[in-house]
Amino acid sequence: MRPHARSMGLALFLVTVATILVLAQMYSVMVGINYIIAADLDKVNLIAGALLVIALSLNLVKVLEGLIMARLNNQLSVALRRDLLSRVHRLELSEHTRQVSGEWVSRILFEADRFQKFFTGKLLEIAKSALWITGVGVFLLLVNPLITLPVLAIVPILGIISYRWTNRLRGQFQSQRAEWDKVVGFLSDRLEGLTDIRAFGQEAATLAEFEALCERYRRVHTGLSIKRAALTSFMEVWGFVAVAMVMLVGGLEFLGAGAHTPAAVFKGATSMMPMTWMLAGTNKMMATMGMASGAALSAGALSAFVLFVKRLLNPVRDIAHEAAELADVRVSAGRILDILELPEERREGRQLPLLDGRIEFDRVSFEYEEGRPVLRDIRLTIEAGQHVAFVGPTGAGKTSLMNLLSRFYEPVSGSVRIDGQDLREVSVISLRKQVAVVPQEAMLFEGTLLENLRLGRPEATDAEVIDAATRIGADDVLARLPNGYRTPVGARGSRLSVGERQLVALVRAFLGDPRIVILDEAVSSVDTATRHAVMSAMRGLLTGRTALLVAHHLDLVQDVDQVVVVEGGRIVERGRPEALIAAGGRFSSLWRIHQSGELSGPPAAGTPRAAKP
Repeated sequence: MRPHARSMGLALFLVTVATILVLAQMYSVMVGINYIIAADLDKVNLIAGALLVIALSLNLVKVLEGLIMARLNNQLSVALRRDLLSRVHRLELSEHTRQVSGEWVSRILFEADRFQKFFTGKLLEIAKSALWITGVGVFLLLVNPLITLPVLAIVPILGIISYRWTNRLRGQFQSQRAEWDKVVGFLSDRLEGLTDIRAFGQEAATLAEFEALCERYRRVHTGLSIKRAALTSFMEVWGFVAVAMVMLVGGLEFLGAGAHTPAAVFKGATSMMPMTWMLAGTNKMMATMGMASGAALSAGALSAFVLFVKRLLNPVRDIAHEAAELADVRVSAGRILDILELPEERREGRQLPLLDGRIEFDRVSFEYEEGRPVLRDIRLTIEAGQHVAFVGPTGAGKTSLMNLLSRFYEPVSGSVRIDGQDLREVSVISLRKQVAVVPQEAMLFEGTLLENLRLGRPEATDAEVIDAATRIGADDVLARLPNGYRTPVGARGSRLSVGERQLVALVRAFLGDPRIVILDEAVSSVDTATRHAVMSAMRGLLTGRTALLVAHHLDLVQDVDQVVVVEGGRIVERGRPEALIAAGGRFSSLWRIHQSGELSGPPAAGTPRAAKP
């Protein structure tokens, strides 16, 4: 917020000027009424001119204030959301697995928006109301303390009531946010899985569940709205009570000026008070306008009191309303702070030079949840330039090993080293520039195919992208798309088949010229002919690079230098493929099943492309 302090200070100055101008406007009206009653047309004309100047000045100040606040709103909104998204990017990957994506969206968009609007709008309104209460209160005290003091006594009482009332609402605001997160998370999740919902005929059930979530949110929101409306109504009632007090006491003052009027009684009771001395000079100055507290209250003064008192308590009502908003914003601020307090991924460290690609897993253990180990005492060395296949049942820990190598996670114990350097001590950015990951499920973003292929190297030319696709053996498939490399891929790549998305991931990886390549079932969803063509092309591309293949299709592991069999988070076998087959161990059993055709093959990648919307 510090870069915007100057704009906030200028806005506050303009609010102060506007408050002074409104006070001057109301004062002029009071004086004008007295001059009208006195039939002093010259002074009436003078007051009319003054009111016109004040109105024009006030309008100009409000326009400037609006321009400054609009600019400040936009700047803060963008800055806050950018900072939150940047923070989310730096969080440990484990935090992303604990949160539903809809919750991140809700916090970055809705909570940030609510917090920003309060800070730049509502907070300024509170400052404006506080200035107004102070200015009007002082002015009315100078005019007639007898009428003013009872009214001012109401202000702190109403403030305390409002504070205690809104404090009780905080828990309900938190419940409201929790219900809203459920709605957003559910909607985001179901829209991503729309195809599966239709496939299983669950449209009606999904709609019913969504309606139930919305109904729970509606009940919480309605309850809050009723309580906030009750507070506002309560403040309105006290505003009319104050006006009635002014009418009663001021009416008596206006109707008669003698020893038995409230003013005379007040004067006698306070003749020895310091307040009397302070007000004496002001009374003399204002006596010429018939507004001194020692004289009968003039028509102008009484009219002004009625108008001023109502406008004095309106800001009190507004502050009470903003106090309810404050309880809401405190929840938003807490949810934003929750993000800021989450542990960040350690990104700083030594810059890695150009790697040779020697990898060591030294007594590595790892767990996603405390007490539930996924990897146990892994010891493995992979020489630079070697191609190693990791096989084993689902959930054995193969992908977890790859995650440690990319430093998406860090081991609970032991160390992972590349070229002798502990990955915990190196820069994450310099590491990931040289370690490319080709996941089983490629994530594509809204845009063209070309834009998605450039994800790792935004500066790559069209020719470089197409050359990388050609060398991978993917050009024949990608060039046949409706608009070639400029084909829109749709949300999450919905216009491409699963196999085509995997080819995009492969091209992305090799476009960055990595030293180490991780292929996690990278071609499992392409058809057999394309898979063999891609793997044949990759053999040449992988020459001189260290490659790690996670594979269930064992026909992909025949040419590797080493096979590592992982089960239950441990390495149970390792060696050259032919040696392991001859040894008759676990890999040999898997190989026999594969050869006999009992191992299920990959799903066909020639599935029809999603219809164009």
